[in-house]
Amino acid sequence: MKKHIQNIGIVGLFAIISYLYVWSFVRTGIIYVSSDRIFHLERLEEAYRTLKSGHLLSYISTYSAARIGTATGQGYPSINLIIYGLIRLILVKPVVSYYSYIMVEQFLGLIVAFYAGWVFFKGSKKSALIFAVILRTSTYVMYNDFGRADIGEAWALIFVPLALIGYYLIVARKEYIKGTLILSLGLSLEIYSHILTVVITILFLFIVYILHLLSDRKNIIVEIKALIMSAILFILESLIILIPLIDLLREHMGLLQAHYCGIITIIHH
Repeated sequence: MKKHIQNIGIVGLFAIISYLYVWSFVRTGIIYVSSDRIFHLERLEEAYRTLKSGHLLSYISTYSAARIGTATGQGYPSINLIIYGLIRLILVKPVVSYYSYIMVEQFLGLIVAFYAGWVFFKGSKKSALIFAVILRTSTYVMYNDFGRADIGEAWALIFVPLALIGYYLIVARKEYIKGTLILSLGLSLEIYSHILTVVITILFLFIVYILHLLSDRKNIIVEIKALIMSAILFILESLIILIPLIDLLREHMGLLQAHYCGIITIIHH
């Protein structure tokens, strides 16, 4: 009973922190200017209007970006935008909806960071709580939310601790099945929000593992099998993002090839 009360208290504390995180902005009734805000506000509005029209996702700018139909959704994952669309449908007011969206992001970030800390600190809720609060109120997280307003990277950062703790479970704890599942889940949730973040995470883990092999060559085969299985699961879990992305890259490569052939023809003549 005491354990459940503690968990409820932690979730309640995270809810309060998330509310205070946006409170001073909500009360102004203004969405402040920042580097990427205009672009991402267009994406958020597109997601809301798409849901309102009875559709889940749209790869083209049907309602936003001057309605020119550019397929920005192929290069910018939009799964996390559905959450904003649902919030906007309920709350209606765009400013309140926008900051509520950030509040939900912060709340989920605290939950995920707490879980990662709880695993890393071997069940210490106090250490996990401190880790979660420090991480989610760090300068970079707040800069993404309010300075840059990069909602893709902001949401992807929620799941970075999940990917890292999955890797940790495989390499340090030798909990191969659990680590494999958590690592693949963390990476796939990252790519649902921001492609570059998952690329950086994978490169970072690759370098860390190479350094790990230089100091510890035990259980290499089992570890590599677990990491390969994580990669396979990650690909399967991310097909909804990867297939449109591969199709977009294929189209661009075709255009580049045609452009290159045209230049060669002109030079030849």
